[in-house]
Amino acid sequence: TIVMKNMSFKFPVLIITFGLFSVMGCKKYTEVEPVSEYSISQVFSDVSNATNALIGVYDELQGDNGYGIRISMYYPYDTDEGIVSGNIDNGRRGIGRYQLLLTNSEIANPFRQLYRGIEKANLCIEQIPLMAMYSNGTATEQAQLKRLHGEALTLRAQFYFELIRNWGDVPAPMIPAYKQSDLFPLASDRDSTYDKLLADLATAKTLLPWRTEAGPRNERITKCAAMALRAKIALFRGGYALRRNRQMERKPDFINYYTIARDECAELMTKRGEHTLNPSYSDIWRKVTSFTYDPYGEILFEVGAGGGNSNSDSRMGNYDGPNLNNASRYGAGGGGIV
Repeated sequence: TIVMKNMSFKFPVLIITFGLFSVMGCKKYTEVEPVSEYSISQVFSDVSNATNALIGVYDELQGDNGYGIRISMYYPYDTDEGIVSGNIDNGRRGIGRYQLLLTNSEIANPFRQLYRGIEKANLCIEQIPLMAMYSNGTATEQAQLKRLHGEALTLRAQFYFELIRNWGDVPAPMIPAYKQSDLFPLASDRDSTYDKLLADLATAKTLLPWRTEAGPRNERITKCAAMALRAKIALFRGGYALRRNRQMERKPDFINYYTIARDECAELMTKRGEHTLNPSYSDIWRKVTSFTYDPYGEILFEVGAGGGNSNSDSRMGNYDGPNLNNASRYGAGGGGIV
């Protein structure tokens, strides 16, 4: 009986032990890293990969859910300068006529895209300064990485500016999602968010090159673009806003922020070699529509778009363009705003 008891005890132990070894063996065998996936350390291992990561942040400005049409063409109207054409619907016309429903995808999709941009920017802002080359690389490598850092800070400020401008107080995570203890944070007070963004842009200003140092194209952020955005956000921080108490209020310290805006604009205006007004008003539009570089740099920053698709292209000048009788000569506009 004793022998039988020992045997009956050992037999299941052997089965369990064999099973554990089998599972462990399968686990190692099936854990294969996909060749198309990059780890954080790989992405931020050199300037080239870090640049690609930052381009991914820029991507969230584009397309139908970005400045391609919804944020730039659907949200600002109806106003005295433009009215959305057509009857009210649960889409862009509902936005223009203040007739919104929870199911309106024209609201939800841009909201998500802006937060995707923030998440990507948060990762760049965290990781780029941790790269060894950021402090110990060659002078060229350090300058390139500091520029990427400054661009990421400015892009994050741009995303938050649009969120607050259109939705008011919103959640404002400043660290990547993998470090957040709560993935569903409450809305932050807009003033505290603005203060953080103003401080970030002051830092970005020290990291970014001037336009003449960066090259002729202006689809990437330079020092003056960060300064201009800082001035604009300072005006919003110091101005009146609809508060949670449903009152239009301006905080007592508004003069501090108007001073920031004045100082940034004053410095910009002393840099006429970087950005100045084009003496020909019509020339501005000719260069924009022909993708020709403007040597005056009147446009401080513009969102790059292309590809002929809804994810990366723009409908500016198409959706809002007038309907013309001679469309074969001039091109057909959508007539979406009249």
